[in-house]
Amino acid sequence: DPAPDGRSAAAVRCTGGSCGLVRVDLASGAVTLLRAGTLDSVWTRPRWSPDGARLVAGVQANGRWRVVLLDPANPTAPPRP
Repeated sequence: DPAPDGRSAAAVRCTGGSCGLVRVDLASGAVTLLRAGTLDSVWTRPRWSPDGARLVAGVQANGRWRVVLLDPANPTAPPRP
């Protein structure tokens, strides 16, 4: 999903059977990991807020899907339900 400023995009990258959440710099192609996927935790369908300050994404953990709110400026902050 392209960010409102047009400089980056939120995406899902799947490798080795797990899907994590990443940000892609659209000018350089550089990829920044926002949330790692694991075999037990799968990320999907990230979307930017209209102001670009937040991301919402689906995550499946422990066999349960939920939608969480993330701060892309602070990728280590816990997601909010």
